[in-house]
Amino acid sequence: MPKPKTVCVIPAYNEEGTIGKVVQDVKSLVDLVIVVDDGSTDATAERARKAGASVVNTISNKGLVAAVSRGYLEALRNGADIIVQTDADNQYDAKDIPRLVQPIVENKADLVLGMRTGEGMDLMPSGNKWGNRIASWITSISAERKIHDAQTGFRALRREVLEDAFPVSTYTYTQEMIIRAIKNNWRVLEVPAQFNLRIHGKSRLVKSVIGYAVKDAVVFIRAIVEFRPLLFFGLPGAVLFFAGFVLGLELLYGLYLYLAFGVYAERMGTTILSVFLMISGITAFLMGFLADHIQTKYLQLRNELRKIK
Repeated sequence: MPKPKTVCVIPAYNEEGTIGKVVQDVKSLVDLVIVVDDGSTDATAERARKAGASVVNTISNKGLVAAVSRGYLEALRNGADIIVQTDADNQYDAKDIPRLVQPIVENKADLVLGMRTGEGMDLMPSGNKWGNRIASWITSISAERKIHDAQTGFRALRREVLEDAFPVSTYTYTQEMIIRAIKNNWRVLEVPAQFNLRIHGKSRLVKSVIGYAVKDAVVFIRAIVEFRPLLFFGLPGAVLFFAGFVLGLELLYGLYLYLAFGVYAERMGTTILSVFLMISGITAFLMGFLADHIQTKYLQLRNELRKIK
């Protein structure tokens, strides 16, 4: 069986201080290194090319997801069987690449995530830590599988997984690809990976942490709607129905007072609201149930087609 072709994708924006070392460390471990220079204004592209990388330039700075997606496309065009992704800031240790690739080569996994450990994680700002924990928690809920580090940018995956779970969001890709891969029944594995302190400059691929968090939330909501519709529609539906039911009990109590003691109170507004809430709750739950049924059948069909291929 021929050795699979491994291509490493590195998105970069103004990383002239580290990109050369990153490329040099990585190139002996893979067959091809592709650096996507996302409109850098420094010597990032020149130093990456000098270190031995194939450099793809964008006309302007389009952001992390656009750079990663462009790199993925280039890897596919270059015949990659396994795609490795790492960052240009040298926070990930290239020596861990074989640990990510080996489970795929041995057919034990399809997507391998580098679960960050080490000094870089210990000294990460508390806001970033909590953001990662929350993102990992929501990803775990969406995927119905425990994920410890959903925001890691250090990963390896099969060509087929990339074609199946290619990023569609323009905001973020890390969690979206994990959720899609798990829901499409690809084997996802996490392995510990050294995460070092950033020495040169600060993160440039994510321009605003707050803006990134807001856009990330949109992706999560979309993922829950797509992959867990019963949860998205069913839970609010149950709440609406319960609220309407409680109001209905109040109406029954009013009816009892009228029949037993002749006490009458005008409750037309409450009656309408009660009926509206219960009907809305039932409708939302049925929508979630139907969407969940359709999604289940769709995934079963995908799996059958995959077996045929």
